[in-house]
Amino acid sequence: MSAPAPVEPTRSDQSDPPVKLVVALVSACTFVSVLSTTMFNVVLPEIGRDFNVTPATLGWLFTAYSLVFAVATTFYGRLGDLYGIRRFLTVGIGIFSLGSALAALALNFELLLAARIFQATGAAAIPALGTATMFRLVPAHTRGTAMGYMSAVIGTGAGLGPVIGGLLAEFLSWRALFLVPATLFLMIPVLLRLLPPMEGKATGKLDVYGGFLVALSLGGLLMSVTNLERAGPGSPIVFGPFLVFVGVMLVLIQRIRTREDSFIPRSLLAYRNFLLLGVTAVGMTSAAMGSMVTLPLLLDDVQGVPVGQIGLVMLPSALASAVLGPVGGRLADRYGSVIPLRLGLGSLVFGTFIMSSFGTSGSPTTVAILSICFGAGMGLAGAPLLNSVSLILPQSQGGMGIGLIHMVFLMGGSFGVAVKTAIIDARIDATDAFNPLHSGAGAGFSDAFLVVLITSGIAFFITVRVLKVPRPGEPVAESTSSTDPRQDAVSPTRT
Repeated sequence: MSAPAPVEPTRSDQSDPPVKLVVALVSACTFVSVLSTTMFNVVLPEIGRDFNVTPATLGWLFTAYSLVFAVATTFYGRLGDLYGIRRFLTVGIGIFSLGSALAALALNFELLLAARIFQATGAAAIPALGTATMFRLVPAHTRGTAMGYMSAVIGTGAGLGPVIGGLLAEFLSWRALFLVPATLFLMIPVLLRLLPPMEGKATGKLDVYGGFLVALSLGGLLMSVTNLERAGPGSPIVFGPFLVFVGVMLVLIQRIRTREDSFIPRSLLAYRNFLLLGVTAVGMTSAAMGSMVTLPLLLDDVQGVPVGQIGLVMLPSALASAVLGPVGGRLADRYGSVIPLRLGLGSLVFGTFIMSSFGTSGSPTTVAILSICFGAGMGLAGAPLLNSVSLILPQSQGGMGIGLIHMVFLMGGSFGVAVKTAIIDARIDATDAFNPLHSGAGAGFSDAFLVVLITSGIAFFITVRVLKVPRPGEPVAESTSSTDPRQDAVSPTRT
């Protein structure tokens, strides 16, 4: 291993723009990308009717988008570390805007799918490099608050997406939904003018072959998880991709061990607390993002809520996320990231348990009230978790670190959705739930929430007993061994 790099300054350039401007620019791009994703859900049936495709075929619009998005996020993180953040952030926005315009003009399903894949290759730059921009330009002692406001923007976009999407589809067409993100290209000259170059701080070269291995392994895992619900664990389209994931992952691990400049740097994996943060992210998103899919199914299948009203029932959760996002960020700045992480994950654990016990057989009003726990959990914990990356890793690896965390977010959410929907399908006719506190309808949904309680519980335990995150202002030192050297060095100030 090379010698530790000197501690880098919090700000990367003397001509950095004001913090509020940085937050506003990144939040605007993030809002459009989140809005374009969440408002797309409501028009899937209309797209299926227009192109005369089956639901299974229609699902590839999500599967392919998620797969490419997850893989491209890691690519952008590494590219930003090596060659500059602003450069690839603007390139990604350009691709995202062009892909959106092509999707709006697609003449058949195949062209629409291709446009969605192209769109995802650009959209992945926004969360990875937008967050890296915040890490580079926002001082450490206010970074949690800034990330909290961005978390609020994400919650607002998630809440408004279905409403705006439904209105556009009703009065115009589903194609109009793609014109919204297409306008994001107008931000490119603004970003080029106001943001500094933020040149790369990492050394080495881009490991293209290693990136291909990451893409292939994650692709196998995502395809396996996606097919699990409809095909079952014994199907070749489930265990086949999973075997690809395992085999390629072994090759990738060997490459990381033997190559200094591998796509996922060996020194990055030497940070024990970064790895724990990834496990925490899986537990968080499997509960929170999994509920975003499971609750609409519950409201439709058990409570019989009309499609047009499901978004209203889900709105309190989105509002809780938007309101508590800045709160979580301010708590992280004042007390450190671990405390709001515990509060947020505690809310998710409580919400998952109470939904399994009483919510799945309750009224739509009950579901709306209890779902606030999920929005509150993501609001309180989302920004501190992302901010923790900048407190654990040096700037030279921040882009790759945040790219991996965003990828883990998506994988955790996909895991939560796949597991919960598979349990719902398997227990659709069940009358007695595993949870002894549950009674009435929705036993299968109760079981689904109960199983995901395990992952969220593990994440909560990690934040209480294991995870160590330094407070803002403490130095970030390079790790040079498999044990994080800061684990003992900064322990007196940790929460």
